Amino acid sequence: MPFLAPAAAPAFLASGAAGGASLATTSSLLGTLSTIGTVMSAVTPFIAMASTSALAAQQVNLANQQAALTEYEIQNIEDAAALRSSRRRKAFRKAVGTQITQFGVSGVDVTEGTPVDVMAETAKEFAYEDFTDAWETQNQVYANTIKAQNQRAYGRQQATGTLLDYGMRTMKRGYWPKGSELSSAFNSLAGVWN
Repeated sequence: MPFLAPAAAPAFLASGAAGGASLATTSSLLGTLSTIGTVMSAVTPFIAMASTSALAAQQVNLANQQAALTEYEIQNIEDAAALRSSRRRKAFRKAVGTQITQFGVSGVDVTEGTPVDVMAETAKEFAYEDFTDAWETQNQVYANTIKAQNQRAYGRQQATGTLLDYGMRTMKRGYWPKGSELSSAFNSLAGVWN
């Protein structure tokens, strides 16, 4: 706008050094920002690496917590089985005691014949219940043990995948110097993962 030049000239000249200082400050600020930008571009991969490592550690910790919960469930299953077994033993003793009492009251000898057969049948019945409960409990314990192992392995696999993904992204962005061994190695393998 040429018509403003005569009016602006005295004001600019009056500011004199202030205008020059402003220009110098702006130049200094731009130089500082340029330096910060250069530093940030060099530091950014390391910041990303730290956050990626933290994410990998969180994945492993989450999987370990899930596995610990599964192992807690295993302990509860085993404790419950022990309580059921104890209850069955008490019920067995009570049933046999009741049978002995009933046979004894009626005057039948409980050491031979039918009373022994009846008590043997009762013992077989309780032993079968105990066996099936122990079998089912061991199957649950085994399945949950495998589940806990798989949860831990999955966490490690997720963490490894996260770190490998970071490495591949870093190489694709070209953080390695052109012509370096890492750059040429990545370029030769790049087609494998794409």
